[in-house]
Amino acid sequence: MEGSMASPSTTDERLAGNGGSPGSPPRKGLKPSTRIGLRVIGALALLATMAFVGTYFLYSRNYVITDNAQVDGDKISINAPATGFLTIGPAARARRCIGLKS
Repeated sequence: MEGSMASPSTTDERLAGNGGSPGSPPRKGLKPSTRIGLRVIGALALLATMAFVGTYFLYSRNYVITDNAQVDGDKISINAPATGFLTIGPAARARRCIGLKS
């Protein structure tokens, strides 16, 4: 029973060292320029998220949201004095002045 606790094999040691398959070379780290680039991108993403959240809360505090809003007042119907369709005449096609502001 003492022999049941055998030391790890060489394959197990290689797998534990680099996380790859047996016989693969050890895994290399990222280049310093890549590491700096990823940090810059992460910092920009964090700043953009903070800016979005900040402006959202700054502007949303000026508005009230409700599900049961009601308006108190008299209902007024607005009807056109005549029915029909508007057509574009020669004056409108020539871009001449059709009416004047009063």
